[in-house]
Amino acid sequence: MRYQPQYLLQYKGWHSMDILKMDTLKKYRTLFFVGLAMGFTSVAAAKNHALLIGVGDYPAQPLEGPKYDVAALKTVLMDKWNFAESEVQVLLDEEASKNRILSSIDALYARTEPGDNVFIYFSGHGTSAQDYEIRAPLPTTSGAFIPYDIAGVTSRQELVEKLVVGRDDLRPRFEQFDSNGRHLFVAIDACYSGNTVRGAFRKEPLPTRHLSLNQLVPRSFGADLDTSEETTWEDEGGDEVVYPYKNVFYLGASGEHEKAQDIPERMIEEYDTFDNNPHGAFTDTLLRFMSSPEAADVNKDGSVNYAELRQSLQSLMQRRGFNHTPQGLPAVKQDDDRLAQRSVFLFDNPAQPAQEEPAQQEPAPQSAEDTTTQQVAVAQPEPTPAPTEAPTQASSAAAPEPAVEKPAPQASGFKVYVDPALNIDESDLAGLSGVQFVSDRYDVGFMAGNAQTGASGGLHVVDRGGELVRSLSQVDAGAIEQQIVYERWLQKLLSETRDSARGMGIEAGFSDLARGSAAVAGELIGLDVRLPDGGYLMILNYTSDGTVNVIYPFTDAEAKRVASQSKISFTDLMQVTEPYGRDVVHFVVLNDPHETYQSLVGNAQFAYDSSMGTRLRELLAGSTMSKGVTDLTLLTARQP
Repeated sequence: MRYQPQYLLQYKGWHSMDILKMDTLKKYRTLFFVGLAMGFTSVAAAKNHALLIGVGDYPAQPLEGPKYDVAALKTVLMDKWNFAESEVQVLLDEEASKNRILSSIDALYARTEPGDNVFIYFSGHGTSAQDYEIRAPLPTTSGAFIPYDIAGVTSRQELVEKLVVGRDDLRPRFEQFDSNGRHLFVAIDACYSGNTVRGAFRKEPLPTRHLSLNQLVPRSFGADLDTSEETTWEDEGGDEVVYPYKNVFYLGASGEHEKAQDIPERMIEEYDTFDNNPHGAFTDTLLRFMSSPEAADVNKDGSVNYAELRQSLQSLMQRRGFNHTPQGLPAVKQDDDRLAQRSVFLFDNPAQPAQEEPAQQEPAPQSAEDTTTQQVAVAQPEPTPAPTEAPTQASSAAAPEPAVEKPAPQASGFKVYVDPALNIDESDLAGLSGVQFVSDRYDVGFMAGNAQTGASGGLHVVDRGGELVRSLSQVDAGAIEQQIVYERWLQKLLSETRDSARGMGIEAGFSDLARGSAAVAGELIGLDVRLPDGGYLMILNYTSDGTVNVIYPFTDAEAKRVASQSKISFTDLMQVTEPYGRDVVHFVVLNDPHETYQSLVGNAQFAYDSSMGTRLRELLAGSTMSKGVTDLTLLTARQP
């Protein structure tokens, strides 16, 4: 990568961190510890309602996923989570005009009561003020969903009037739900980005959910909405956008500099969709957790809150190789009402299958750890496979069409791709064990620079999503072998830490709203963290070259227990500079001040394969201590 701390701009990057003096650090780091309190009451006999909106039949860039998205969601809501069919409304394609969408939201409000749970879902194309081709005068703080009746417009003014604009069309309606006691969960699988810096090395990129509006209205109609003219919308003043709701949680498919992706039928085998049908990448991942929510129970306490769902979606989509990161609002810094800590109401009322008389069996003996695992399983109407990267087939009840049999998965092993143009074969990497060399669906790939990718010369390390991890000037078998060993170490470390986490919560995100996991040159990056249960906070940065940097605790004063419900903000901590690539930021909270944790203060930077790296892995993978964990991947690039 290199994003580098703002307080290190005079140095070459993280590698000078150890020479900083404590006073210098305090001068530039801004930390806020805010104790929060909130109380809310539940209303008995709350009813569930859903409005599912899908548009795929666009006049340009049609999408295959939306019709399967809404069908699968309706089935899962009814069969798994006790939604009555009469309370699940679907608007698909020609039914999803702008007027019909907005009138249906109004009618949904009218037939609900205080305390009811409402799920509103959008699947289709989106746009935003960042769409520089169309030059639409949208508010910079809001995206727009593109409804079915966008077809046939003859001017940009007419086109803009047809858009479902978040701030002007949806926000007043959502505020009505919010202020009158409804609990609203909104999920939008559409793209609101006009630029992207992701996935440059993918051999065959997935279709995106960003519609180029110039395909509908050519520039010959452009004079009526020239950006020099007065625009229709006025942006809100101030740099900080305040989250306006207290009972509305929002999940979006992608962040800034990212485009949401659609999985078409031709690529189902590669991405193993929930029910073997086309889907949006975000929706396909969401369906897995809706079918098996215990897989999203990060702290293993028997329930799933919105923060855990957001974290699980982000993690699984990253591991599956999608080029966008789901965003949840309110962000950590905004969430004074602790919306993210509320249980996801979709999972609160499982449907009850017919019960058969169980056979009498002698229970198998369990260890103490086995017993704990049994106690934390989220109630399920029937057993279903947890979300994995391997092919997953849903039950017939959870899919709009019967699943077809898929080929058996490939042999296990850390999968590596080496570009033939590099002239390095398996015999040159004979010192590696447990590695499987493949042509696609790899864990890490090594590409030669070429005009197709826009990266010339040398060797480029990429992940399974085609993202640049790092670039090397020389093609060298030893460098490839060293990178493989590190990538395998890092993936295993993150996996082991997730698996061993239990008993504690942690929320973390990049400071800017809708940041996603991509940033471009010159941008400043901050971090926001909340510790619902308190504890000893650890923030580690794993660079692409195998270096571990300690962001927190950096001083003895920071190596103390943080109170429950504290929020910690690192304002403008880093700035994006060359070299570009990938960094992983690992957030861990521990219940006890382990010796290894305390020693991080004196080891601000170390190699992953050093003795300190070994101690760190033993601590993070251990199962004897309560801990909470989440991680964020940051991909950096030049301006798109």
